[in-house]
Amino acid sequence: MNFPHPGMKVFIESDGQILQYLDDTGTIQTVQNITNAVSNYDYEVKKNEEKRKIMILRPEYVGTFINDMRDMMSYGRSSQYLDSRTKRTYNPRTNT
Repeated sequence: MNFPHPGMKVFIESDGQILQYLDDTGTIQTVQNITNAVSNYDYEVKKNEEKRKIMILRPEYVGTFINDMRDMMSYGRSSQYLDSRTKRTYNPRTNT
């Protein structure tokens, strides 16, 4: 079935259930029930499945990424500086 493309006239019913368009030959084509009901559960499952997709960094960018992360994660000298990998912090939940 040919769906609308630029230049075609499209008519949509107020309930959004019927789509009519003129095809290349000038004939009116009708597509019914173009929307599907989705439960909250199905929506959430689909959303969670999208989170499972892992984007892999291209090999040519790995070195840049590692250098940038090293620069961002290194501690600068301060009164809480212990060494290049450790910084003292304050935890208000402890009694000491």
